[in-house]
Amino acid sequence: MRIHRSFRWLAVIVWVGFIWFMSSHSVPPGDPIGKVADIIRTIPVQLTLPGTSVEFMVGKAGHLLAYSLLGVLLLAATWGRLKNRVLGVMLIGVMVAVIDETRQYFVPGREAAVRDVVIDAVGLAIGIIIALSLRKAYLTRLAQGEAFCSSRQ
Repeated sequence: MRIHRSFRWLAVIVWVGFIWFMSSHSVPPGDPIGKVADIIRTIPVQLTLPGTSVEFMVGKAGHLLAYSLLGVLLLAATWGRLKNRVLGVMLIGVMVAVIDETRQYFVPGREAAVRDVVIDAVGLAIGIIIALSLRKAYLTRLAQGEAFCSSRQ
């Protein structure tokens, strides 16, 4: 089933809105990052990098996940040659990340960091790779199905 392109762009807009909504607030005590960090601390294996906290790692994992999904949604919403689409998705996604970090500069209790834009760009790349892998698998199965259908006739 094909989804109309305007619905794909609506999904992108809603997701960007969600990202910006989440970054528009100061981090309250007992926030979700802290709750996830408490669960991770019960694991007997060290899951952090030297010099970082569990909260830091959970927050950066959130960046990766959010921007990976944005990469998938943007790739689905765009059209044109694949190379141009990938570059366009990266450009749009990094612009969203830069705007988000700039907005965070003005939110009490938040900070703007170039590091976060880099992490967001990595998340976008992961999302693009996932989307392209799924697309390739779908096209391969579709081609196999067409070959099967044409051989039965």
